[in-house]
Parts: sequence; structure tokens; C-alpha cells
Amino acid sequence: MPNNYLKLGMLTGIGHADLNGDYNPRVALDEFRPGQIALATDKFGEKIFKYVRNLSGSAFAQGDLVRRVAVVSVTDITSGTTTSATLVAGFTLGTVYVLAGKHQGGKHVGMMLYCVDNNDSAGAAPENEVSIIENNTADVANVDPDYAFSAALAVNDDLRILSPGWHAEDAVAADLAQNTLGIVVGPNGFSDGNYGWVQQHGLCPIANSKNSVTFVAGGAVIAGAAVIDIDAAGGLELAIGYTPFAMTSDSARDKLPCFLTLFSPAMNVATP
Repeated sequence: MPNNYLKLGMLTGIGHADLNGDYNPRVALDEFRPGQIALATDKFGEKIFKYVRNLSGSAFAQGDLVRRVAVVSVTDITSGTTTSATLVAGFTLGTVYVLAGKHQGGKHVGMMLYCVDNNDSAGAAPENEVSIIENNTADVANVDPDYAFSAALAVNDDLRILSPGWHAEDAVAADLAQNTLGIVVGPNGFSDGNYGWVQQHGLCPIANSKNSVTFVAGGAVIAGAAVIDIDAAGGLELAIGYTPFAMTSDSARDKLPCFLTLFSPAMNVATP
């Protein structure tokens, strides 16, 4: 039987100073595992935090609302193996670095590579199979050899690349809750390309909010452009939490308390 859990890890504790970190990729993996969560409590109650990487193109600020990066379509690859896919300029190189003597370049490192269409035999392997990208250049993506495809990728196969949930960029208006990751917690945020912590669940007192709107006590909130916004009855699948207190539209403060429910958000289904 194959091992269906790839390099399984366990939860570990973190400290306050850890949450304030801005971790360069060369040291980030020495500190925590990408996608790791931490369970905690403070005087505002229970908390769940997640360790994510900033791939937005600019620094995150404290209080920013962030989301999982968008899906990437790779159409008609030119060749492949059970552990690689090739297409000239088909991938994004991003930051190149070496960790423990091993090349770790590529923006897609840690993302899922999914075969959506096997061109030469519809429905046959490796269609509908997925692995994790270990490194990539602009032309080639290599997946973890411990989770290889059961058959080789080949010419004109179509692929999709999607983060498993820890590659982050600024949220945009009306993002689905299931694609929204949380609020940046460190007082200085963290730099583009670096790793840091976001809060996914519990009372967050420093959420950046949309200006010139009125937030209702106990009212649901949704994603805005890197901020929380009022819910306009757009559907439960957009709700990311609620504001425990009201805030008037003339407030000079752009941060407010928000109870986040992003560790187990509502799914993208019809609202009952």
C-alpha cells in the first residue's frame, strides 16, 4: 500500500516572539514547517495560527487579510515523467535559493501539481492524480519523488497548480471563505517571499477594516481588498467571521476586533 500521507509532521508550540517573525526562506524551514498550525489561548480567548509564505509581490502589514494564491493552469506540456513536467515558460521561477546544499528555487515550491487531462488516453493515469512540487525552473516543475505519479506525464497533458493552503497573497473583494487564510499578526508584518504567521480562528483585535462603512455588532464580515468588509448578504460561503462590536463609518481607526472562523470556513455551496 502506498503511503497516502506525505512526510507527516506533528503540531508544536510557539511563543509570542515567533508570531512576530519575518522568516527568510533560507532559515524558515529550520524554524517551522510551511502550513503548520499552532493552537493557543490568550486573554481574548482561543486562537489558531498558521505559518504561511508571502507571494504577493509586496510586504504584508499587520492586520492585512490574506488569501491562498490563485490556481495556475499549465496547458499542453511538451514532455514529462512520473516526477516532472516540462513546458517552456510554463512556470514561474520566483526566488532562487539553496537550502542544505539543495536547490529550492521556484515560486511553486510546495504547491500541488494536478493532472486534469491525460491527452493520449482520456481518464487513464495520471489523470486526476496529484503530487507536491519540490522545485521548479521557468520550464520544468519537479515533484516529490516519494509521491510520484503512477504513470508518466506526457505531451499535451493539462495540469493545474494550486497551493495546499500556505502560499499567500492579499485578499480581494468577495473571496470565498475557503480560499481566505487569515489576518497577519506580526507588528511589522513580513516581507515578500518570506514566511510568517496569520491568525485563522478566534478573536483578532487588530484586523484591518474597510473605511467609511458601518460594522454591525454580531454582524458577519467578508473579504475586501486586504481588509475585512461588511457582509451584504452575498452568501454564507463568503463569511469569514463576525464583528463583536459595532463600528461607525466615521471612525478614525481602521482596525477593529473581529472573530475569525477561517480554520473551518463555510464551503462554496448554495446558501440554505
